Amino acid sequence: MKEDVKLVKELQMGKEEAFNALYEKYSRLVFHIVFSMLESRDDANDVVQDTFMVIIEKIATFNPKNNFKSWIIRIAKNKAIDFLRQKNRIDKDVCLDTFAANTTYDKKMTDFELMLSEYRDIINKDEFNVITLYVFHRLQFSEIAKIYDKSVSAVNNIYYRGITKIKKSFEREIEYEQASEKLL
Repeated sequence: MKEDVKLVKELQMGKEEAFNALYEKYSRLVFHIVFSMLESRDDANDVVQDTFMVIIEKIATFNPKNNFKSWIIRIAKNKAIDFLRQKNRIDKDVCLDTFAANTTYDKKMTDFELMLSEYRDIINKDEFNVITLYVFHRLQFSEIAKIYDKSVSAVNNIYYRGITKIKKSFEREIEYEQASEKLL
């Protein structure tokens, strides 16, 4: 948070390095959020760029006492909604179904994303989205609740339901491996 305040103040003074640092820090988060709404990698990349253009245009109006991450998420969601309105295809129940199949964004998938994609068959899209935002992007349940217009307790339940499914599947895999080893 303190790092964001410093970078925002530097960006407000026109320092390009600050923009680059903020882009590096938040572009993947913005991509995940808008991709979950648009379901198109190309469209999501366009909206990510639009989001950061708005940030450049509006950074002078941002108060560093406010939460930068919440501000950028709100801009990203609004840009994605605008994009959907332009395409006349608003669908509130969109997800990251195809994201697990993509092995690249601009970087290789992280170990976490690869591991989570292995469990894609046992968790639903809401669980996948919440777990990704909570674990990978370190968003709080309250922030995720705002993104998906759900209560904090609903997001908490979605998270723990998904984690429980993954844990049970993992435990079954270990039991199977141990049983196989005993046979050898």
